Amino acid sequence: MTIARQIEETLRETIAALSVLDSERLQSLEKRMMLLMKSGSIAEPMTSLLETKNSLKRLLEQTENNLSILYRLHGGNGTDSWAR
Repeated sequence: MTIARQIEETLRETIAALSVLDSERLQSLEKRMMLLMKSGSIAEPMTSLLETKNSLKRLLEQTENNLSILYRLHGGNGTDSWAR
């Protein structure tokens, strides 16, 4: 399996782990990605790799937005919260 394919597979696994908030799996995938990035350059252009990377980017942006909303709803902004 090429490095690009391994990176793409790791990104897909990251998306799956993030969608179920599996922090242990995310840490493991982070280590794997670091090793892949150190192992060499990606020789061939990969449209699917870029698409997967962009999917992960969108998911992370949405997660950040959702976490901000939850923080505000649970009184993280210092005001009274409906959740109390």
